[in-house]
Amino acid sequence: MALYHAGCDVYQGNPGAGEVIGDLVNGKVRNLHRHVVLGTFSGPAFEARIETERGRGVVRFLITHEGLKWMEQHAAPQMLN
Repeated sequence: MALYHAGCDVYQGNPGAGEVIGDLVNGKVRNLHRHVVLGTFSGPAFEARIETERGRGVVRFLITHEGLKWMEQHAAPQMLN
C-alpha cells in the first residue's frame, strides 16, 4: 500500500511525495511517464528503488485509472483530519 500511495501522489504532480518509508521497505518512487497494459489492466507506470532487510531491489508497477480515482475520492478527506 505504501507504493500505491506514493505512486498516486507522484502522479498527481507532487515529486517530493515519492519517498516510501516503512517498517519493511524504504525507497523512492518515480513516474515513468508511460501508459502500460498488463492483460486487462492499464494505467500509468511507476518504478521504485527500494531497500529491505534482504537487500536492494527495483519494483515496477502500474496503478489503474480506477485506482487513481479511488484515491482522489477517499484519501483526500482523511488527509484533512
